[in-house]
Amino acid sequence: MSAAHSPGPWTILPGVYDTNPETASEFPHGPEIQAGSHGIIASLPMYGELNAALIAAAPDMLAALKGVLDPDEANDSGLRPEWKAVADAIAKAEGRP
Repeated sequence: MSAAHSPGPWTILPGVYDTNPETASEFPHGPEIQAGSHGIIASLPMYGELNAALIAAAPDMLAALKGVLDPDEANDSGLRPEWKAVADAIAKAEGRP
């Protein structure tokens, strides 16, 4: 798995829920995530707005976590559990074990 992700900002495009054929302009679908000029990177199930908000915030959260963890200490076995969780979350987001 590649550690690179689509650059942000990631934004939420709202779902379309109008199923009335006389008023609906599109087929019903859940929210979608757009990654800047890269277009749609994820389509979520109907009524998935809370998941969409979390996904759209992922690049910002990753950057924030990287900003508070000293890279030289990230592999230190003596890290406090909460800092180990931060290091593990960063590794997971980057596709590392």
